[in-house]
Amino acid sequence: MRIRLVTSQDSRLIFSWRNDPQTRKMSLNSQEIPWITHCRWLERSITNPRILLLICEHETFHEEIAIVRFDLSDDAAEVSINVSPHMRGKKIAKRCLKMAISFLKIQSPEVKIITALVKDINFASHSVFKSLEFKPIKKEKNIIVYEHVLENG
Repeated sequence: MRIRLVTSQDSRLIFSWRNDPQTRKMSLNSQEIPWITHCRWLERSITNPRILLLICEHETFHEEIAIVRFDLSDDAAEVSINVSPHMRGKKIAKRCLKMAISFLKIQSPEVKIITALVKDINFASHSVFKSLEFKPIKKEKNIIVYEHVLENG
Protein backbone atom coordinates (compact mmCIF):
# COMPACT_ATOMS: atom_id res chain seq x y z
CA MET A 1 0.00 0.00 0.00
CA ARG A 2 1.16 3.53 -0.68
CA ILE A 3 -0.27 6.97 -0.04
CA ARG A 4 -0.39 10.08 -2.23
CA LEU A 5 -2.09 13.44 -2.50
CA VAL A 6 -5.48 13.59 -4.18
CA THR A 7 -5.54 15.24 -7.62
CA SER A 8 -8.40 16.48 -9.78
CA GLN A 9 -8.07 13.24 -11.78
CA ASP A 10 -9.48 11.42 -8.72
CA SER A 11 -12.72 13.37 -8.89
CA ARG A 12 -15.01 10.72 -10.46
CA LEU A 13 -13.76 8.01 -8.16
CA ILE A 14 -14.14 10.06 -4.99
CA PHE A 15 -17.59 11.18 -6.17
CA SER A 16 -18.76 7.60 -6.68
CA TRP A 17 -17.40 6.50 -3.29
CA ARG A 18 -19.02 9.48 -1.53
CA ASN A 19 -22.45 8.79 -3.00
CA ASP A 20 -22.34 5.05 -2.33
CA PRO A 21 -25.38 4.15 -0.17
CA GLN A 22 -23.31 2.62 2.66
CA THR A 23 -20.95 5.60 2.71
CA ARG A 24 -23.89 7.98 2.91
CA LYS A 25 -25.44 5.95 5.73
CA MET A 26 -22.24 6.25 7.79
CA SER A 27 -21.46 9.89 6.88
CA LEU A 28 -22.35 12.82 9.09
CA ASN A 29 -24.05 14.30 6.01
CA SER A 30 -26.03 11.45 4.47
CA GLN A 31 -27.42 13.47 1.56
CA GLU A 32 -26.45 12.55 -1.99
CA ILE A 33 -24.00 15.13 -3.35
CA PRO A 34 -24.61 16.56 -6.85
CA TRP A 35 -21.71 16.31 -9.32
CA ILE A 36 -21.20 20.09 -9.64
CA THR A 37 -21.15 20.51 -5.84
CA HIS A 38 -18.57 17.74 -5.57
CA CYS A 39 -16.37 19.29 -8.28
CA ARG A 40 -16.39 22.67 -6.56
CA TRP A 41 -15.64 21.10 -3.19
CA LEU A 42 -12.74 19.06 -4.57
CA GLU A 43 -11.12 22.02 -6.34
CA ARG A 44 -11.41 24.16 -3.20
CA SER A 45 -10.11 21.32 -1.03
CA ILE A 46 -7.08 20.53 -3.22
CA THR A 47 -5.95 24.16 -3.12
CA ASN A 48 -6.79 24.80 0.54
CA PRO A 49 -3.69 24.56 2.77
CA ARG A 50 -5.96 23.70 5.73
CA ILE A 51 -7.23 20.51 4.06
CA LEU A 52 -5.10 17.47 3.37
CA LEU A 53 -6.67 14.90 1.04
CA LEU A 54 -4.87 11.61 0.58
CA ILE A 55 -5.49 8.51 -1.51
CA CYS A 56 -4.38 5.06 -0.41
CA GLU A 57 -3.42 2.83 -3.31
CA HIS A 58 -2.73 -0.85 -3.62
CA GLU A 59 0.86 -0.85 -4.92
CA THR A 60 0.68 -4.13 -6.83
CA PHE A 61 -2.56 -3.39 -8.67
CA HIS A 62 -2.17 0.42 -8.81
CA GLU A 63 -5.73 0.67 -7.58
CA GLU A 64 -7.17 3.37 -5.32
CA ILE A 65 -8.62 1.80 -2.21
CA ALA A 66 -9.45 4.62 0.24
CA ILE A 67 -9.46 8.37 0.78
CA VAL A 68 -8.40 10.09 3.99
CA ARG A 69 -9.22 13.71 4.73
CA PHE A 70 -7.66 15.91 7.40
CA ASP A 71 -9.19 19.29 8.22
CA LEU A 72 -6.39 21.26 9.88
CA SER A 73 -6.65 24.03 12.46
CA ASP A 74 -3.63 25.26 14.38
CA ASP A 75 -2.27 22.24 16.27
CA ALA A 76 -5.26 19.96 15.61
CA ALA A 77 -6.79 17.98 12.75
CA GLU A 78 -10.10 16.27 12.24
CA VAL A 79 -9.82 13.06 10.22
CA SER A 80 -12.25 11.05 8.14
CA ILE A 81 -11.73 7.97 6.01
CA ASN A 82 -13.79 6.43 3.23
CA VAL A 83 -12.83 2.99 1.98
CA SER A 84 -13.69 2.00 -1.58
CA PRO A 85 -16.98 0.06 -1.54
CA HIS A 86 -15.39 -3.05 -3.05
CA MET A 87 -12.56 -3.01 -0.45
CA ARG A 88 -14.77 -2.88 2.65
CA GLY A 89 -14.29 -5.73 5.06
CA LYS A 90 -10.78 -6.46 3.79
CA LYS A 91 -9.05 -4.91 6.84
CA ILE A 92 -7.27 -2.11 4.93
CA ALA A 93 -8.65 0.92 6.78
CA LYS A 94 -6.31 0.62 9.77
CA ARG A 95 -3.18 0.38 7.63
CA CYS A 96 -4.31 3.21 5.35
CA LEU A 97 -5.17 5.49 8.27
CA LYS A 98 -1.86 4.71 9.97
CA MET A 99 0.03 5.66 6.80
CA ALA A 100 -2.06 8.82 6.42
CA ILE A 101 -1.25 9.87 9.99
CA SER A 102 2.47 9.34 9.29
CA PHE A 103 2.11 11.52 6.18
CA LEU A 104 0.30 14.18 8.22
CA LYS A 105 3.08 14.23 10.85
CA ILE A 106 5.64 15.01 8.13
CA GLN A 107 3.44 17.44 6.19
CA SER A 108 2.04 19.28 9.24
CA PRO A 109 4.32 18.71 12.24
CA GLU A 110 2.43 21.35 14.23
CA VAL A 111 -0.55 18.99 14.56
CA LYS A 112 -0.58 17.40 18.01
CA ILE A 113 -4.16 16.15 18.32
CA ILE A 114 -6.35 14.32 15.82
CA THR A 115 -10.08 13.97 16.33
CA ALA A 116 -12.61 11.82 14.52
CA LEU A 117 -16.40 12.04 14.56
CA VAL A 118 -18.04 8.65 14.08
CA LYS A 119 -21.71 7.72 13.99
CA ASP A 120 -22.59 5.32 16.78
CA ILE A 121 -23.79 2.73 14.21
CA ASN A 122 -20.45 2.71 12.34
CA PHE A 123 -18.94 -0.27 14.16
CA ALA A 124 -16.13 -0.79 11.63
CA SER A 125 -14.83 2.77 12.12
CA HIS A 126 -15.07 2.48 15.91
CA SER A 127 -12.91 -0.62 15.73
CA VAL A 128 -10.32 1.02 13.45
CA PHE A 129 -9.97 4.19 15.49
CA LYS A 130 -9.75 2.30 18.80
CA SER A 131 -7.08 -0.02 17.33
CA LEU A 132 -4.99 3.09 16.53
CA GLU A 133 -5.31 4.34 20.12
CA PHE A 134 -7.97 6.96 19.50
CA LYS A 135 -9.93 7.43 22.73
CA PRO A 136 -13.66 8.22 22.85
CA ILE A 137 -13.94 11.53 24.66
CA LYS A 138 -17.63 12.41 24.31
CA LYS A 139 -20.92 11.53 22.68
CA GLU A 140 -23.09 14.12 20.97
CA LYS A 141 -26.48 12.73 19.91
CA ASN A 142 -25.56 9.80 17.63
CA ILE A 143 -21.90 10.85 17.17
CA ILE A 144 -18.93 9.62 19.19
CA VAL A 145 -15.93 11.93 19.22
CA TYR A 146 -12.52 10.26 19.31
CA GLU A 147 -9.21 11.90 20.10
CA HIS A 148 -5.63 10.82 19.48
CA VAL A 149 -2.60 12.67 20.84
CA LEU A 150 0.36 12.40 18.50
CA GLU A 151 3.70 11.38 19.92
CA ASN A 152 6.76 13.43 19.06
CA GLY A 153 8.93 12.07 16.25
